[in-house]
Amino acid sequence: DLAAIEKIKIEKYATQEWNYGYSPNYSFKKAIRTAGGLLEMNLEVEKGMIQKVKIFGDFFNEKDISEIEKALENIAHNDLAITNALQDFEINKYFKGITVDDLLSAMF
Repeated sequence: DLAAIEKIKIEKYATQEWNYGYSPNYSFKKAIRTAGGLLEMNLEVEKGMIQKVKIFGDFFNEKDISEIEKALENIAHNDLAITNALQDFEINKYFKGITVDDLLSAMF
């Protein structure tokens, strides 16, 4: 019986779809103070997936942050998916004095 229960747990209840796919749609907004300045995240999330991102703040940047906003669209609203989406970017060029950990902190 325990093996059957474990199998059901893994195949059904431990999946992304079960845990996030049936979640209600929501808007998320959070502002944090960082070493680089104020960082505000605005997210629209549907079925656990980020649909729209808008980032505001008084930080300095060399590159257009719309590239980051676009990279965060259509991914799961969780730490791993967001970290993976940001790994190819030089974050300091988009957000002076702001780290990936700061961005994650503003998204949860």
